[in-house]
Amino acid sequence: MMPTRQPRDLLEDEAPLPKPTGNTALVLGVVAVMMIGCPWLPDPVPVWMRSFPLYLVLPTGICAALAGALTLRSMRGQADADRRRARAAGILLGTIAIIVPLAVIAWACWQLRDI
Repeated sequence: MMPTRQPRDLLEDEAPLPKPTGNTALVLGVVAVMMIGCPWLPDPVPVWMRSFPLYLVLPTGICAALAGALTLRSMRGQADADRRRARAAGILLGTIAIIVPLAVIAWACWQLRDI
């Protein structure tokens, strides 16, 4: 008597996909960098929509960098985790969104010092 053979599941043999983590850091980093460009929106856009996001760049950048760092810390020890999204988006874009406004403020203070 021949043993019955069960059909093999094709998905069973494949390696598990990396877990999608770092989405919050990605979104916050992209939004923070996009807000830097708001003053260069076209003239039909109201003035408050061009200037108000500049007040939120620094806090959003800090949140993006913190979210990326916390995500990397929570992924420690997970071999199948994809760390690129948290590292590239959260930490890199968040750091850019922190450095650019601080550099502009330092430049403005340096320029206004001689007045």
